[in-house]
Amino acid sequence: MRVLRQVITTISIASLGGVTFYYLSLPLTWILGPLSFLLITKAVFHYAFEWPSILRNFSFIILGYYLGASFRASDIETLLYQVPSMLFITFILILLGAMFAYIISKLTNISFDSLLIGSIPGGLSQMVYICTDFKHLDANVIALMHMLRLLLVVFIVPFFTVHFLVTEHHIFPPTLNNLEFTWTALFIYSILIAIATIISIRIKVPTPHLIAPILMTMALVSIDIPAPRLPVSLFVLIQIFLGIHIASSIDPFKIFALKKLAVYSTIASILLIIISLGLGYALTIIYPDISLATGFLSAAPGGVAEMGVTAKAIQANVPFVTGYQLVRVVLITILIPILVKLWYQWQKPIA
Repeated sequence: MRVLRQVITTISIASLGGVTFYYLSLPLTWILGPLSFLLITKAVFHYAFEWPSILRNFSFIILGYYLGASFRASDIETLLYQVPSMLFITFILILLGAMFAYIISKLTNISFDSLLIGSIPGGLSQMVYICTDFKHLDANVIALMHMLRLLLVVFIVPFFTVHFLVTEHHIFPPTLNNLEFTWTALFIYSILIAIATIISIRIKVPTPHLIAPILMTMALVSIDIPAPRLPVSLFVLIQIFLGIHIASSIDPFKIFALKKLAVYSTIASILLIIISLGLGYALTIIYPDISLATGFLSAAPGGVAEMGVTAKAIQANVPFVTGYQLVRVVLITILIPILVKLWYQWQKPIA
């Protein structure tokens, strides 16, 4: 009963934030509104809450479906030709993260490998999970750096994109994959997405409740099985849930406790965002059909969920953004443990 009251209170605060942002016409209303109000409540009133994993996973599954339904067969074929540029941007971000980690390690005397995990723009949950395999890593440092970058990315990137990059000329036309709602189509998609999610969990795919629905929906759309259209109100609800999930993963008191690291991490994150804008501009030169908003969201050090929702909200090229963010998450999750292990072995004194 206590958990239910907490969930209702949390959703109420989040909804109030969403409504406030909506009437103020602020960007990414239904994510940033709930996130802002919950963080203020946490910091000022010491409101502590836990977001149930079942609600987090539900919002990821529905969001994955929405993002996957934005693809067309031609989009998938186009993205396959862009794998080299996806790999290039991912490696650039990894190198920049390593460079920032090295500089901060010299300024703070914190271990380079902990800072490396904290500096690479992967998901918070994936990076903290890596700590279970490397006991010498400092989970607090990693969590702080990812919390700060996540906070900066979800506020700066949507705001800058909406106010400076979006023009009517660059609005990407919505896809026509969606049919009117039917129970039969919903049943087919639900069963296959559930199976894909279970398999992804078993084989330890990163963020399985998000990535599995995206990939399964993409696969069904690519073989001309149109995705049923879901109510707009459901998309609003999962954005609120996503805002709550982000707020639940950010502890403002940890940021206050490690002030020196927080300052350096903030500077590094802002520089990474600025460089990502340059990488996004480079993508528009290589692929003239995409807008700068699409290029920026594709290169930004955010995540599949956050950047995908932003792309959908501003009518950017959702398949392009989702494809780039997906490839980055998978590559970083595979490569970073290998790099940390190699660094750790190199640092060990030779017997």
